Amino acid sequence: MSKLDVLHAALIETARRSHPYEGHMLSRTRWNEVLGDSKFQEACNHKFDSGRKKLFGGGSNPSPADYEALRNTYGQFLERWQAWPAVRAFFFTLDADSQLKQTGSEAFLSEIVEDVVYEELADHVERGYLVL
Repeated sequence: MSKLDVLHAALIETARRSHPYEGHMLSRTRWNEVLGDSKFQEACNHKFDSGRKKLFGGGSNPSPADYEALRNTYGQFLERWQAWPAVRAFFFTLDADSQLKQTGSEAFLSEIVEDVVYEELADHVERGYLVL
């Protein structure tokens, strides 16, 4: 399920990058930016490797072309995903984290809701609504 992990990471990072500029919307521009970002790709390759080396079903780490294919395949779902209750809640926790940072407190709420977004994605895969 590591492709699901990368899809989740891309969705979360897109929301984080979109939030300050577009508000509670998953921007296609930010989605493309995230999946084209070599640092994001390296982080995913490192984080989700754990000896499997089959992130996208290949025998080695994914190439930039693999991330481009992921970007092109799933970018069409952004509008649908931003309407999910879990993603909407994630945006609200980004708002709350922003307020917490202004008080000098540690922002942590969005990290909790990240798991709920993952569960929503996994549920859609399990039910066949989202094909990896």
